[in-house]
Amino acid sequence: MHERRLWSNLGYALVALLVFAILWHLLCPSPTNLSPLGDAFTLYTHNSTIFTYPLQLLPPNDYNSIIDISFNFTMINFVCDETSPLLLILIHTAPTNYVKRKTVRETWGQEVDGVKVLFMVGDAVSEQTEM
Repeated sequence: MHERRLWSNLGYALVALLVFAILWHLLCPSPTNLSPLGDAFTLYTHNSTIFTYPLQLLPPNDYNSIIDISFNFTMINFVCDETSPLLLILIHTAPTNYVKRKTVRETWGQEVDGVKVLFMVGDAVSEQTEM
């Protein structure tokens, strides 16, 4: 007798839970404009067939300038040539932010297998260029 009552109570609870879930789903629609990852960008790699920039317009053997920008690198480091990290974190900073870079290195920017933290240090000619 008690076993039969237990199964009927479990059945009622299951039906009530199902009705509650259906009503909640119908009365509380989920927002459709959520974007948890933010903007998505396509990464163009050397083996990508999507990007069709006319490479013949680039000067041969020029590894110092960026396309359509009058900018020159002062130093080129190939830091990811020796490894292939799972996560690459790029942090842009100014040369005067040494203390901030040191803080990052001592906290969450410590060396971890599969993770590479790189600081992109730049020096602008004018304050207007920095903005």
